[in-house]
Amino acid sequence: MITSVWRWLAAALAVDVVLAWALADLFGAGALVAVVVGGLCGSAVQWWQQWRRPEDRERQRVVGSALREQRDPGPEWRDEVTSLARQRLARPSRERWLPAALCAVVALACLVAAVLRDEWTDALPAAPLLVVGAATVRVAGQRLLDAARWVDSPPYPVDVPVEG
Repeated sequence: MITSVWRWLAAALAVDVVLAWALADLFGAGALVAVVVGGLCGSAVQWWQQWRRPEDRERQRVVGSALREQRDPGPEWRDEVTSLARQRLARPSRERWLPAALCAVVALACLVAAVLRDEWTDALPAAPLLVVGAATVRVAGQRLLDAARWVDSPPYPVDVPVEG
């Protein structure tokens, strides 16, 4: 569990660094400071909200891994996993694809700025931005696929009554 927390935090900071690099190239050092401070504060707040209580961490770990791995979490967690899967399927598509589109727009702006300024180093942030955008599309697509599989065919017998 600690590994996934650090992996998530490292990914959030990497995205922040890439965006800061791109915006600093486009708009100057003022944008760099604003993006770094804003990104760090936003990442810290989101991390704190997700991991502040031990019972929330356990619930998120069990529910998330059951949905990801398509395995039965046990009768006490089934409703929560199904609820999460339905929430992911009901989410508007813009929430899944908007981050990737924004990365692509900033990457394109870096390329255009490099051509207009005749400074090839301004185009360098475009490559990691496109990688971040592609990773975002991949993760969003996989989460949607996992949720659809769970709702269509849960990994436990549906017609058997639960003892309790």
